[in-house]
Amino acid sequence: MKFIYLLILITIVSCDQQMKKSATETTQIAHNQETIHDEENSLDTLSEVAEGAEKISEYKIMGSNFKEALKALPLQQLPILATTNYDSYIDEDDINPVDPEAFRLPLIYENWYEVGYYYRVYSAYRIRLSDSFHTVVITCKKGDAEIESRLINYTLEGKPIDHEVVAYDEIAEGWSQVVSKISKKNITVNRIFWSELKQVTQISYTIAEDGNIKEIATDKLHESIDGYVLVNSILMDLKLEWAQIAVEYLLVAELSQVTNETLVIIPEIAEEDEDLLRLNTHMILTNPHSGVITHQLFETYEENGWQSDAIAIESIDLDPLAYRINDHEKAFGIIINFKNNSQPNPYREEVLSLYSKDKNRLKRLLNQYTMYKSMGEVNVNSCYAHFDIIEKELALDTSKTAGFFDINVTTNITQRVFSEDENGVCTPTDTILSTQTSILTYNGKGYQEKN
Repeated sequence: MKFIYLLILITIVSCDQQMKKSATETTQIAHNQETIHDEENSLDTLSEVAEGAEKISEYKIMGSNFKEALKALPLQQLPILATTNYDSYIDEDDINPVDPEAFRLPLIYENWYEVGYYYRVYSAYRIRLSDSFHTVVITCKKGDAEIESRLINYTLEGKPIDHEVVAYDEIAEGWSQVVSKISKKNITVNRIFWSELKQVTQISYTIAEDGNIKEIATDKLHESIDGYVLVNSILMDLKLEWAQIAVEYLLVAELSQVTNETLVIIPEIAEEDEDLLRLNTHMILTNPHSGVITHQLFETYEENGWQSDAIAIESIDLDPLAYRINDHEKAFGIIINFKNNSQPNPYREEVLSLYSKDKNRLKRLLNQYTMYKSMGEVNVNSCYAHFDIIEKELALDTSKTAGFFDINVTTNITQRVFSEDENGVCTPTDTILSTQTSILTYNGKGYQEKN
């Protein structure tokens, strides 16, 4: 009987100890959870959050297939005008999300996992800039009020090389915007700030052979361009962005000798490659007081000849002369200078085009007429150089064809040789080889040359 009581007592004590052990373990687990919670809450600095996000990202990325995700993206052709706005993603059907892990976005955006940012990929496309790296433009929504597109260069294995924001829009304040033009070797980024005046800061980047993106120039267009307000107004009428035009060839001039209007020529980039630039032109006359467009003419690069390749456009200017084409009208001239970059075989050419008013438009009367041409052979290690030069002079005649004055042309062909004189000075000697005459007559559409 005593043995039975002793056995019951041992059992009770054992159960009590087990219950205390369980309670202790439960208390310890609760303590550990509180400690973990406290540690999570302690990640309250940006660097700690970013570090934690990067670790999580690196873990997840290991299972993502960059090459498959890249192949699934649509391919866009150059040049590209990169813009973005919320109106493009109103419906869910407008959103074409991609795997952010496959494109290493958590590594590119340090705050990808930070509370409040809530990144969401809206769309993406790829560009073929090089065989040495891949290029993708990805559009992401940031929080509730911002959306941006970022150009990202990757190694062939999918590791990010460099990146740059090429488009941006916001709805919180609506003061800022980014629009860019992407070509094979360059990115032209326009950072726009809306105030009383649309302020445009243009930043030019070059894309290196290794995929790195380097800033090469910055220009505040609203401060550096003469007639900026007028040009900006015209661009808005034409629905063009500053990033779509070649600012270096923009022309604003007063036509005081021909009319009381202002001439504006907008060179719109039609095609651009590493050694090629083709420009469509918007030629516009405006009222100098109201800015209202009175006459205009659009020409493609095939029609106007505005193309830079091995022979590049050096400058575009208004001819200071006015050309009286009949008893009541005057024409104005546009002069384009071309040149190559060869030292042993330099080439230069100056061409003239004439334009006049025709009701509410402009009409081209003479197209790309060569006024000067020089072709040479140069010994770059000595003084010697030989040039063949063609120069033309125009003079209005009193006779008319189809109601327009004829234009007399005198052409001089000259040989210019550089050599050292008796004092060792490099001196040119000109020899006129021939002088020719011809006439430009109007055929009802434009002037053509007759010998």
